[in-house]
Amino acid sequence: PLLEQAVSLKPYFVEAQANLGAALLGHGRPAEAEALLRQVLLLKPDHALSISNLARALEMLGRSDEALATYRRALQIKPDSVETLYRLAGALRSKGDVPAAIDACRKALALRPDFLDAANALGRLLMESGDIDEGLELCRRVSRLAPDHLEAAANVLTGMLEQPAATPAEVAQAHFDWARRFAAPITANATPHENPRDPDRPLRVGYLSPDLYQHAVSFFFEPLLTHHDRARFHTICYADNRRTDHTTARLRAAAGEWRDTHALSDQQL
Repeated sequence: PLLEQAVSLKPYFVEAQANLGAALLGHGRPAEAEALLRQVLLLKPDHALSISNLARALEMLGRSDEALATYRRALQIKPDSVETLYRLAGALRSKGDVPAAIDACRKALALRPDFLDAANALGRLLMESGDIDEGLELCRRVSRLAPDHLEAAANVLTGMLEQPAATPAEVAQAHFDWARRFAAPITANATPHENPRDPDRPLRVGYLSPDLYQHAVSFFFEPLLTHHDRARFHTICYADNRRTDHTTARLRAAAGEWRDTHALSDQQL
């Protein structure tokens, strides 16, 4: 509200507009962010941070080709922006260009060796390209340096599933350890289910995923969702993904209810 007030009081205050655009992105409102950031760039075409944020908005809106071109435009203005290089790597990965994404991550880390998000992303990319050992070690290092880094810890689990040297017992223990670190603090405060145990009422089933778009998860999930007997099951999808596409639209149509949750914290969710 304060940024919106600042922009309304002084419409040509570029920094306030740029900050509001970034805030809108953080709250999962990419369409509004795009419109505002384009206004910023009319006033200041070389505002590199706003160009990078515009690219992020375009990516969230599913306009991947525009997003890639815009990230590259931002890097032409500020080639040493590690954040833009990191975001470019994510956009390249989404397009399937893993070698170019690896290169972008390595450039970001050369500029800032302690950029843990880029190190974690590089680890994941290396594992996806078949270099399981190096990628897994990178993600483990990030997890050691930042014990609360959820994505790095999850990537370690994924890497262990793909590493032949990891035994089933080690993999299982790693998953239990992850649950104690990340799931238990949240589920400990979960509200108990006090719904009536009437076997004749429709069963309400909730599905939570960050991958409700064209993704391997949805390849398996869509038939399940589509073939629920609506007389016996009421389905609710909690979509935690930032990007949407034609698969998202089909899943939304097949669900009994749809909730966009990516702007919520774990506790709010």
